[in-house]
Amino acid sequence: DDTIAYTGEPAAVKASATGLLNGDKAEIHVSGGNGVEPGSYIAYAAAISNKNYRLPASVEENDPRAFEYTIEKADAAVTFPDKAVVTYGDSLAAARFKGEEGDGTFAFEKPETTPQVKDSGRKYKMVFTPDEPHHYNNAEAMIEVEVLPKEVSLTWHGTDTRYYDGKPLEVYAIAGGLIGKDKCEVEVKNGDAAE
Repeated sequence: DDTIAYTGEPAAVKASATGLLNGDKAEIHVSGGNGVEPGSYIAYAAAISNKNYRLPASVEENDPRAFEYTIEKADAAVTFPDKAVVTYGDSLAAARFKGEEGDGTFAFEKPETTPQVKDSGRKYKMVFTPDEPHHYNNAEAMIEVEVLPKEVSLTWHGTDTRYYDGKPLEVYAIAGGLIGKDKCEVEVKNGDAAE
């Protein structure tokens, strides 16, 4: 049993005759040796070109004229990105990356994972799925993910116009667009001006 990687070309299995007398030549005609798609095949020595020789007799269990071979899926030519970038609150499914090459799709194994900023620099498994999965194997690699802070919205309070009364303003802001039960205080500078 012999294994060949898929190339998209016929396997071109050949047989050669051994035990020929000195100087004699003989070519073996092989049928079934041109498998292309991944799978199992049997090549068969069908004829010999030199009439002074004959092919071995068929033996039911172990036919010496038959040769089993397998074409396996090939490893795809693929380049993974160096890193991915995601914003806090987004899952890995929304990650942005560049530099990847290959005929197929790149996705994280667990796209639902939502990393936090403290996880920035951590590596996650990315899987490449080829466009022709019947011809090529999936590939995987660990990819570093940079997690950017999420931009929040601000709602301002105490900003109404008023007449000078000598009392300091009480201007403050509340952050909006927070994720889940996250809390955030906004530090406001000059929010207590009196003049």
